[in-house]
Amino acid sequence: MVKRVGTDFDQEVRYKLYRTVKDLITPSISKVNISRYRIVFNDSLLPVRVFYPKRVSNIKDVIIYVPGDGTITKCYSKYTEICTNLAIELDKMIIAIDYTNIINTYPSSLEKIEEVIKYLYEELISSGITKDNITLMGDSTGGNYISSITFRFIKDNINYIGKEILLYPLLSGDYSKNSKYSSIINANNKSFVDSVRRYMKSYASIKDNLKLEDVCPLLNVDYNNYPKTLIITGELDPLKDEAEEFYKHLNNESKYLNINLASHGFINSNDFNIRNKLLNGIKEFI
Repeated sequence: MVKRVGTDFDQEVRYKLYRTVKDLITPSISKVNISRYRIVFNDSLLPVRVFYPKRVSNIKDVIIYVPGDGTITKCYSKYTEICTNLAIELDKMIIAIDYTNIINTYPSSLEKIEEVIKYLYEELISSGITKDNITLMGDSTGGNYISSITFRFIKDNINYIGKEILLYPLLSGDYSKNSKYSSIINANNKSFVDSVRRYMKSYASIKDNLKLEDVCPLLNVDYNNYPKTLIITGELDPLKDEAEEFYKHLNNESKYLNINLASHGFINSNDFNIRNKLLNGIKEFI
């Protein structure tokens, strides 16, 4: 089992600030301050971080965001800056789930994040935000989580998710030399592929779990009720092919964007062209 060490989403703030979801979408305290705090709805749920756009007087659009695991993206400790910028550039409130301090293994971590997402949807909808104005987004391993949780919701007849965004998600579970995806077999960055394989082995906790749909979303066969989805990949990302295959199973409202010269983790890219294509793709979708 692997637990992140030294990659806290927020290493400065160590205390809790209790707020209701209604407080979050109608903030009466400084948006600068609240965006720096961990918000805990109750002790059984994971902390979340809240990031506001410039205009906070009338929040109508929310992104629930599950970041990637720091062991692969190498930017977990940078998500404060990433989410702050996304909230301003997209003009949306972002609620990011901070799972820094949990052991990242199946099924406990998946169930914990699912519980938080379910809670947030229920509270946001009851506070007047429609599900069509809520976007579920995840990058890398976060994309694996939200795709797996989406399928769990579908199987449980929970109709919360109106749309979601998957950024270079882990979907197949097979990152060995026997993978059927050429982007993995022919990857120039073999060390990255090795790190993904190690992550999946650690996350699955036992080998047999890599055969489960909960762990590897591409093992699902019924995509009929999967929500409208935007998948964004990078041309240089070894995970590109599996994301493209996943997209081919989705409904006609879904979109696929592959960004030239982008590699895994490009949400943290400083390249203007890559960042501009990423932001424009998200804006057009939501």
